[in-house]
Amino acid sequence: MNDNMHRSSERRFMSRKVLAITLALVAGAAVLPFGNSGVGAAVPCRSWAFIGIPGSGQGRAHNPGLSSDTALYGPEVAKVKQAFVAKRLATNVAVYPINYTAYNVAPNLLFGVAANLVAYNASVSRGVTETKRIISNVAAACPGTRFVISGYSQGAQVATNTLGSFPVASSKLYRVGLMGNPRFSDGSVNSVEVPAGSIGRHGVFNGGATWLSTWNGKVRDVCIDRDTFCEAGSAFNFDAHGAYNTRAYPGSITVISTYLGRTWLGG
Repeated sequence: MNDNMHRSSERRFMSRKVLAITLALVAGAAVLPFGNSGVGAAVPCRSWAFIGIPGSGQGRAHNPGLSSDTALYGPEVAKVKQAFVAKRLATNVAVYPINYTAYNVAPNLLFGVAANLVAYNASVSRGVTETKRIISNVAAACPGTRFVISGYSQGAQVATNTLGSFPVASSKLYRVGLMGNPRFSDGSVNSVEVPAGSIGRHGVFNGGATWLSTWNGKVRDVCIDRDTFCEAGSAFNFDAHGAYNTRAYPGSITVISTYLGRTWLGG
């Protein structure tokens, strides 16, 4: 083969290679997860979409490079997710850990720094935006999918705010399970007190939070007595706020997080 023929053959080979790579990239783009809260190279349509929202100082933003459930969701929502997937089967569930700032206010909570609250509110806002984006994209791509949502602490507040202006038809939302919600509404038909009847206050960021009647019967908003975030005015009791994986759901021997995933969301 002379030099001209060799160069011509080489050009044809490179053209085919470039075309193949281009087609692969285009095909890949069609199945990439929805933004940075997706998991894996592709998220197929499933019967169920589990939306898990980690709390302050939790989630992917605080665990870069890690992919365990605890790293992506935080330990509380991770247990909810695992119980729900076990009940509904992994082949029927697409999972979406919401990736947002999850600003950690706890280290500075006692100082009352105004900037802390600004940063926290901005974090919640970003979480709501990302949650709505994921729900909207999944609903558009997978019209038969139904949603369940779980959030802990700041993640529960993100979920509450999202429900205040849900981006798709309400019929697409099956159930919601929340823990340690700073917008906990004492006396709401959706509230669950641990022990039963023990809570006498709203959450620290309640601000008149109300549940649209659309969601009555679809939400379990769980608060442990003396959890300073969902029961404002309690002593700073971080033990209570961290007990959703160890305290039993009222009337059950199952811990709160597992009960929410298996019996409430999975029921």
